[in-house]
Amino acid sequence: MADTDTITCPSPKETRDKDEVAHIVSDENWEKGYIMGEEIEALCGFRWIPSQDPEKYPVCQPCVEIFNNLEA
Repeated sequence: MADTDTITCPSPKETRDKDEVAHIVSDENWEKGYIMGEEIEALCGFRWIPSQDPEKYPVCQPCVEIFNNLEA
């Protein structure tokens, strides 16, 4: 299993509500997003180019559920 980290981005629903969440991504995707500025994909399937501090937002619940199932 790959290491993971959290990245912040709006999900489609939260964008309408003007809320943001921190998504969980692999370390490889984290590097692509924050260092290379490329679009990345979260465990839940949401795609975006990260630009926010993930520590400021709640974690995406679908990402958490998928991550917990990977650990099992």
